[in-house]
Amino acid sequence: MARKLGLIAVLLALVCAFAPRTAFAQIQSGSILVKVTDQQGGVIPGATVSITSPVLPAPLTGVTDSSGVYRFPSLTVGSYSLRVTLQGFKTSVRDGLQVIQGQTVSIDAELTVGGMTEETTVKGEPPVVDTKSANVKVNIDKGLLENTPGGKDIWSILQSKAPGIVFDAPDVGGNQAGLQRAFTSRGTPNAQNTQMLNGVNVNDPSAQGFSMNYYDPSSFENIQVSSGAQDISVGTAGVFINMVTKSGTNRFNGQALFTCQGDCKFTKTQAHNVDATLLKAGFRSDSNSVGYITNTNFQAGGPMVKNKLFFFASVNYQPTHVNVPGFPAVSPLLPITLSTSPGKDIQDTTDITTGTAKFNYQLNARNRFEGFIERQKYDKPNRGASASNTPDSNFKELDYGNTFQGGWNLLLTNRMFVDTKVSYNNIHFPLFQKTDLQSILDNTTGIRYRNSATDSRFYRQRLQMSSNWQYFVPEMFGGRHEFKGGVDFGHTPAATDNLRVDDVNLVYTSSNNRASTVQLFNSPTHTVATVNSLALYAQDSYSFRRLTVVGGIRWERVEGFLPEQTSPSSRYFPEGHVFNSVSIGGVLQSYTVKKNFSAVHNNPLWYNVAPRFMATYDLQGNGKTVLKGSWGRYLDQINTGTPPNANGTISQTYSWNDANGDFVFQPGTLTWNGTNYVGGELGALTNTNIPNPAAFDTSLKRPKRHEFTVGIDREVVPTVLASATYIWRKEKDVQTTVEQNFDQWDTLFTKVTVTDPGRDGVAGTSDDAPLTVYNQNAGVTLTNKVINDDRLAQRYNGLEFTLNRRLQDKWGVLLGYTYSRTQQDLVSLRNPNDARVNADGESGGRRHNFKVAGSYELPYQVMLGVNLTMQSGLPITRTWNIPACSSSILTNCLRTAQTVNAEKRGADTLDRLTLLDARFSRYFKIGTNRIDLGVDLYNLFNANTTYSVRTGTGQTGVREAGLAANPVTNIPTYRSPTGVLGPRILRFNITYSFSQK
Repeated sequence: MARKLGLIAVLLALVCAFAPRTAFAQIQSGSILVKVTDQQGGVIPGATVSITSPVLPAPLTGVTDSSGVYRFPSLTVGSYSLRVTLQGFKTSVRDGLQVIQGQTVSIDAELTVGGMTEETTVKGEPPVVDTKSANVKVNIDKGLLENTPGGKDIWSILQSKAPGIVFDAPDVGGNQAGLQRAFTSRGTPNAQNTQMLNGVNVNDPSAQGFSMNYYDPSSFENIQVSSGAQDISVGTAGVFINMVTKSGTNRFNGQALFTCQGDCKFTKTQAHNVDATLLKAGFRSDSNSVGYITNTNFQAGGPMVKNKLFFFASVNYQPTHVNVPGFPAVSPLLPITLSTSPGKDIQDTTDITTGTAKFNYQLNARNRFEGFIERQKYDKPNRGASASNTPDSNFKELDYGNTFQGGWNLLLTNRMFVDTKVSYNNIHFPLFQKTDLQSILDNTTGIRYRNSATDSRFYRQRLQMSSNWQYFVPEMFGGRHEFKGGVDFGHTPAATDNLRVDDVNLVYTSSNNRASTVQLFNSPTHTVATVNSLALYAQDSYSFRRLTVVGGIRWERVEGFLPEQTSPSSRYFPEGHVFNSVSIGGVLQSYTVKKNFSAVHNNPLWYNVAPRFMATYDLQGNGKTVLKGSWGRYLDQINTGTPPNANGTISQTYSWNDANGDFVFQPGTLTWNGTNYVGGELGALTNTNIPNPAAFDTSLKRPKRHEFTVGIDREVVPTVLASATYIWRKEKDVQTTVEQNFDQWDTLFTKVTVTDPGRDGVAGTSDDAPLTVYNQNAGVTLTNKVINDDRLAQRYNGLEFTLNRRLQDKWGVLLGYTYSRTQQDLVSLRNPNDARVNADGESGGRRHNFKVAGSYELPYQVMLGVNLTMQSGLPITRTWNIPACSSSILTNCLRTAQTVNAEKRGADTLDRLTLLDARFSRYFKIGTNRIDLGVDLYNLFNANTTYSVRTGTGQTGVREAGLAANPVTNIPTYRSPTGVLGPRILRFNITYSFSQK
C-alpha cells in the first residue's frame, strides 16, 4: 500500500509539473467562441460577455480581446445562453446554444448603438458546422437516446445509430447486452478502439478496446463517436467513444424508468422466426429467443448548495436472459451433472447492477471541480454458453468493478486555461470452473464436457492521469492562435491466477468412443504484468480569415513491465524440474522450471512520435459550408499480454490409453526420464510447450497507422448538418509471427495436388476440384519468430455521407451511409499454405452500411421513433483441414495436417442484413412532471437472417430441432448456421420524470 501511495504521489507531482507547459484539446467538454462586432463589421474589444446554463452553478464572464474575441473553454455538455454588454451599445442576448464535447460553437455577436438597459434578443438557430476542426464524428445526444428504440447498452446504441461502425453479431432489442461486443471501423480492429468516460480512458488494460465495466446509458447526456481525423490528444486510430454523464443543476429533477420484453409475467412479447431450414440445421425452436430482459433505473440530480454544489445519482438494474442457438450441447456419452431444465439453467443469463454518482462544485468563477463514482456487480453463471459446451463446461462469472474520477478546471487568465483529471478503476473478474470434474473435449464434434478448460481469476486496474492547458493569442503572424497540448499518463497492472481440476485437460473421440490425449499443466500459476504509458502532445490552431490550419505532434513512451512474481508449486512440473533437450524458440536446450521470477523492465520499451495536420476553409465566410482535410499518424496501443512472460504455462500432451475406459485420467505411478513422463495411463509424448524466457525483441518497431481524410460539411438548412468524407487508412510496421525460413520454402516444401471435396463436404461429388498445396518435406522443422512485415498491412478506402439534426422543434435525425473496402494482401506467413493458397482477397467489414435513427412528435403528444439498419453481408472464406497421412489415411493427405483456404479469401458473403425497429409513445404532463408510456418493436419484419456460419469443409452432425430424441444427421459444414437474428420482440417502456418548480 505504501508503495502504491508513493507512486500516486509521484504521478501527481509529475502532472503538476507539466501543467503550466502543456495543452489539451477538449475531450469531455466543449467551448463557445464569441466574436463581437459593430454594425459595420468592425471588431469590438473590451465587451463583457457572459454565459449561463442550468449546468453552471454561477455565470461565467469574460472580456473580448483586441480582435473582439473571447472563448469560454471546457464547458460541460448542455444548453447555454449568451449575453454581451458594452457601454454605448444595446445588450445582445442569444439563447439555445448547444455545447457538445470536443466541439467549438462559434458565435458572431453584432452590437447596435443604444443604451445598455435595452436588450436585443437574437433569433436564429445555433451553428451546426464546426469551422475549426476536420474531425470525423457524430453526436448521439440525450434526445436521440431517449426518443428512439435501442437496447440499454452502449453497443446496441452504436450498432443502430453510429455511421461506419460494424458489428459481426447484430443486436435485436438488447439481446446481446450481456457481453461486450467487438466492433470495427475504417479497417481498424477493436483492439485499437478507445472508450472514454467523462473525458478519461477506461479501456480494459488486458483487452484494449473493451471496457472493464458496463455502462448505464440512461445516465448519459451525450455520446460522441469519432472515427477519423482524431485530435492530437487521441493516440490510436480506432473508434473513439466519448461518453459524458449527466450533471446536476440548480433545479432538483430526476426520473424513474422501467422496461420489459420477453416473458413479462403478464404477457409474452416475442414472435418466433426459427423456420424449417434452421430446425433441420439443429436449432431449437426457441434457440434465439429472449427469456426476458428488463431495465429498472432511478436517477435524480439537483443542488446540494445552491449556486455552488450540484449532484447527480443513478441506480440501474438490468437482467438480460437469452437463449443461445445450440446450447446446451447434447452429450452422446458423458453425463451432464448440472441442470439442463428449461429456463435459466440453459440460458445465457446476465444480471448487472450499477450505481453512479457525480458532483460538480464551483468555488468561484475561476475554479470548478468534478467528482464521479461508480460501483458495479456483474453476474453471469453461463459465461461462454454456445453449441460447443454444456452448463458443466462453460464458466461462472461474478465481477465487481469500481470507478473513481476527479477533475479540476482552472481559469488562470482570460487566455489561459488548465484542466487536470485523475481516474482509477478496477475489476475483479473471475471465470470459475463449475464442477470438480476433469475437463474433456470431443475432437469429433468440438464440444467440451464436464468442466471448462481452465479456472481463471483476473484482477485488472487502470490509473489514468492528465493535466492539460490551452492558451489563446488573439493576434500573431496575422491571425489568431490557439495553443493546446497535454500530458497523459497511464498505469495499468493486471494479475491472473490460472487453475485446473487435477491440472489436466482431456480429449476423446466420440466417433470411435476412445480416449485420445491428456495434457498435463503446471497449474496453478500466478502472473502479473503492467503497461506504463506517457504521452506529451502539443498543437497550434492558426486562424486567418476563412482558413484554419492545425499542426501538432504527439510523443509517446510505452513500456511493458513485469513485476517480481511467484507462482505456487505444481504437481507435475515443480520448481527445479529439469527438461532435457527441449525446443524453446526453435533452439534445443535444457530447461529448469522456476517459480520465482525477477522484475523485467523495458519489455518492450518504445519511444515514438506521431505528427498530425488538419485544415478547414470556410467557403462563404458565414460558417455554413466548410472544406476539411487531415493527415495523421496513429500509434497502436498494447495490452498487458504484450510483454513476454517466462512465468507462463508449461504443458505436455500425451496419448492417453485410459486403461479402465472411464474417461477419467488416473496418473498412477509416473516416472520422469528427463524428457517426459512414462507409466500410468500415459502413452507417447506428442507435444511440449514451454514459455520462451527471452525478453521482448528490441529490434521490433511499434505498429502504427497512417490516415488521410478530405471532406465537406454543409448546413443545408438551419439546424441540419450534412457531411461527405473520404477516408484512406493503412497499417505500417505490422507485427506478426512468421516461419523464419520463409525465403527457403521452395526447398522445405513440395507442391502437391489434393482433391478438395467442395462445399458439400463429400468426396466424389460434382463439386470436387483439384487444389495445389504445399507438403512439408521429411526431416524439416519449422521455427517461428516475430517480425515487422507490411505485406500483412490492411488498406482501407471509404466514402461516408452523414446527415444530423439534434432533437428540437419536435424532430431529430441521424443518418449515415458508408461505402468501403478493406483489403489485405496476406494474413499469415507461418507457412506457404497460409501465404500462397488463395491468400489474397477481402478482409472483414461490410461494403455497404446504411443507418438512420430519428424521432418525430405527432399531434396529441404522440412520439414516433425509428431505427433502420441496412448492411451488406460479411465476407467469409471456406477453409479445409487437410488431414495428416497415417496408417488409416493414405491419400488426399499431407505429412502434417494443414488448414488451407479452399477458396479465395472473402470470395463468398453472408446474406445482407436489414433491421427495422420502431417506437410509439405518448407523454402526459402533470404540472412540472411527465409520464411517458410507450412500446418498442424490434426486428419489425421478423427477419431470421443468418449472421454467423461454420466455414470449414466436411459434414457436421446435428439433431433436428436440437432434440436429443432425434437421430444425428449430417449436413454440409460450410455455411451451416450458428447464429441468426432474434425474432420480433415488443418492449414496454414507462418513464416518470419529475422536476422542481
